[in-house]
Amino acid sequence: MRKKKILFFCSHNACRSQIAEALLRQLASERFDVYSAGLKPRPVHPLVRTVMKECGIDTSTQTSKSISFYIGKEVFNHVVIVCKESEADCPALHPFALNAVVRWPMNDPSAVQTNDPQDTLDAFRRTRDELEHKITEWLNDLTNQPEQGADK
Repeated sequence: MRKKKILFFCSHNACRSQIAEALLRQLASERFDVYSAGLKPRPVHPLVRTVMKECGIDTSTQTSKSISFYIGKEVFNHVVIVCKESEADCPALHPFALNAVVRWPMNDPSAVQTNDPQDTLDAFRRTRDELEHKITEWLNDLTNQPEQGADK
């Protein structure tokens, strides 16, 4: 069976989509080729690497990429939008997703502004844990669905 292609998309491809990419690759790399991209890419946030390393996942080879790198060049089985901020600015991703575009709107952990760096680190951990939960549920749902022609 051919691997399905999935794209995680968010504003900057610096936090949420990077975490989701790493988690799905860890949980189901035998089933999926996993990608991520952003509308206005920024470097991967260092706390992404920190919180992923805490759970044994190395993200040192992951880099931020623009959605323009993929639009018109790739077709994905699934596209998951993990941000709230750029929803109105999102490009039309439906033509590049064989199945419906899924939205998991999440707050940007890098937007947490406090005087305590521990608060920001905790926000990244919450984001990681919430994404792991969503990905696990989504994988379970996919497993329980009958195969569709486009996915075979």
